[in-house]
Amino acid sequence: MRKTLLGVLLACSAFGFGQSSGTYTSPGGTPQSWSVSAGHALTWDGKAYMPVGLRIEGIPATIGEAQKLGATDFVVDLPASGMGWKEAFATLEASHSRYLLSLSSLAPMAKGFAVEPEAYRITNLKEARTLDIPMPGCESVLVVLITKRDSDIQKLERVPVTNGVFHYEAKPLNDLDHTLFLYPQTSSLETPDCWEGLDAHRDHLLAALKQMPPGPGLRGIVNPAGQMVPLHANDLRFVPSTPYFQVEFRAFLEAKYHSVDTLQRTWGMRASGIEDFETMSRLVPLWSAAGAGIGFLWDPKNDHTYQVDQKRSRIWGDLREIVAASITKRFGRLVNAVKSVANVPVIQEWAGWSTLTEGTVPLDGIGMQASGSTPSQLANTASRATSSILRWDRPGWLVATRIRTDAKDGLANTYDDLTSLGARGCFFDFADAASRKVALALPPMDLTLMDTSPTALFFPENAANPAVAQRLPFGRWWLPSPASGNRIDLGTRFFGYRMDDGPRSGTVLWTSLPPGRYKLHLTDPSKASFVSLDGSDVKPKVVKDTVEITMTNYPVEIIGTDEIPIPDISLNETNVRYNAMLSIIEGGRTPAQEERYLFAEPLAAFDRNPGGSFAAMRYQYQKVATKIANYTWIEGESTKDHNFSGNMALPECSNGGALILRNRVDDPGQHYIANYTIPAKTGVEQEVWVAAKIPAGGKAGLQVVVAGQLMNLEGPALSPYGSGFAWYKLGTTRLSSGTIRINVIALPDTESEIAIDAILLYPGSFNPSGVVIPDPVDFETLLAPKKKKGH
Repeated sequence: MRKTLLGVLLACSAFGFGQSSGTYTSPGGTPQSWSVSAGHALTWDGKAYMPVGLRIEGIPATIGEAQKLGATDFVVDLPASGMGWKEAFATLEASHSRYLLSLSSLAPMAKGFAVEPEAYRITNLKEARTLDIPMPGCESVLVVLITKRDSDIQKLERVPVTNGVFHYEAKPLNDLDHTLFLYPQTSSLETPDCWEGLDAHRDHLLAALKQMPPGPGLRGIVNPAGQMVPLHANDLRFVPSTPYFQVEFRAFLEAKYHSVDTLQRTWGMRASGIEDFETMSRLVPLWSAAGAGIGFLWDPKNDHTYQVDQKRSRIWGDLREIVAASITKRFGRLVNAVKSVANVPVIQEWAGWSTLTEGTVPLDGIGMQASGSTPSQLANTASRATSSILRWDRPGWLVATRIRTDAKDGLANTYDDLTSLGARGCFFDFADAASRKVALALPPMDLTLMDTSPTALFFPENAANPAVAQRLPFGRWWLPSPASGNRIDLGTRFFGYRMDDGPRSGTVLWTSLPPGRYKLHLTDPSKASFVSLDGSDVKPKVVKDTVEITMTNYPVEIIGTDEIPIPDISLNETNVRYNAMLSIIEGGRTPAQEERYLFAEPLAAFDRNPGGSFAAMRYQYQKVATKIANYTWIEGESTKDHNFSGNMALPECSNGGALILRNRVDDPGQHYIANYTIPAKTGVEQEVWVAAKIPAGGKAGLQVVVAGQLMNLEGPALSPYGSGFAWYKLGTTRLSSGTIRINVIALPDTESEIAIDAILLYPGSFNPSGVVIPDPVDFETLLAPKKKKGH
């Protein structure tokens, strides 16, 4: 306990958390004090600094051209090595420009082992194949050949990589279907080297700052560790192997577990030959955090393997914990070292929900990056930086360090949205002079924004659609967050989501109906507190196990209870529509006793548990709806006949999961196919749609074959939802009766990821709405009051 507590105290003292002010003195210059205001703005030498400028490369000619257009404020991209600094700074200072230095070189990459068996693999091996796969920067590959049927290991060996090409003679030992897993020893873009690599980067950066110091025009340093790809602390796919990492990991394991026996039990293994923490700290799991691969730990020092129970093993949790702690600690030391030489605000551009920009971080601000051709796209890309900084425990400078948009005519509206989102500085990344002139003609920022912060209502990323990043009335913004939670299926008139976010956990509801008084079901409504968007009184009226409140089209927060309130209208709508569907089934002379029972059971328990019972009712509703509909709805993860990476639980998706394909192998002989066999419901012409997550520019890598007809994705992504899912139309088809086969063919680029949520064959014209299934029948007509004869 003493060692752990001492480590925490030393780490906290190294970070310098809470600093939002300082004094910068350039060589030969006078001291200039700075601080960050409550409104996320920078005060410099007693004056507000809220610039409107340009982001450019640090080339003197490029800087000079921008200065001729009237630009006085810049984000200047320069390498961390110091190359070109002297000339760039001289050009900027000659015109008394103000500038942020952005390090354009990549952050140092960790060395170690990529553990992505779902992505590094060759499938469907039944006969010998010669593999020549480009793997630049790779030293060696651990090769594991298994039979697909029972995962029996046929061969395990370490293969060196020569001249960036992995050459291997794959030879199955029998005629069964085999899979070849590859575990490269390489460097990782996704895992920064916060050990030896960051130390070397720090030394080069500090030397450059001392030898070629910026002048008095410097206002901040962006990305002190260099450019980073999005970091996902909970999605580690890499095990570092550098000596400093292993020293830290060994100390971490010894402090946490005290004995090797305890550690082995926690990791689901029993190996009598291991008696020290040094060996344990070297072990690499041969399965991914997603569950793909084989249940063995591998020692790269001697190529020994140890069988484990991978479902019980907690090694990935320990790896995530130590990597996240190392990144936070060493990044904090880097920031403090930079500020010891040039004490200006240090900010990191937002690149995913990561430990660098979430929670207690050693930064002075966040760089917002906004891109897109529409106001909604720009707001969506920029919103996450605002979300992060609003959840800090101290003020942080929020500056839009890179704004890219094709909508030059709407630049004034973009500027207004970003300042409303909290941007207290805007730098436009335009290459042409005409666009730069439009940006530089924007009015200066309103100084009253210095102490004004956006007011946010947060939603979990999973609940994107129906929730959406947007400006709300009364000066508020609806913003995504990394908090746990998900959307709630409440039918067609009410919408909502649950968010688990500490003291602010609760449910958010709204309706598409006209403003009015609406009844909500709760077992104990007296515990609930209601907060309207504008702060007005919703006038709750409790009657037994219901509460009546005033609701509008804008969200209402319901806090103080773990229950999910169910609108009475949603309950009645689901009940009426479900019974109407059962009437259709029974009208076709098919018994529906099971369907009645599976719905009646949660309905009978509704008063005791409204939220849980209603969720069960909606699940059964969707099953029956897809059964009686003339459309065909196929869950992406429903097939076992595929060679994709596998199924993944994703609460944002239909039925809570999707079929995932990750690919890291550039092998022309590798093809990925998922097969579905379904009954043809109708012979009329029907549209074919797929709900999927597809990387930007990757639509050509996905094709669907319906009963032999090859289809490609048409048009743009529609009705986006969750973390990048959307609907794509593939065309129309006609089917003959009987059983048909649908093949999803993926030809992804390396480093890409594709996820298939659902496939839909729809007679007529489909209008997608997130993960909401279409109505199986025209309920409005079916349930309309019947006219009496003679009237």
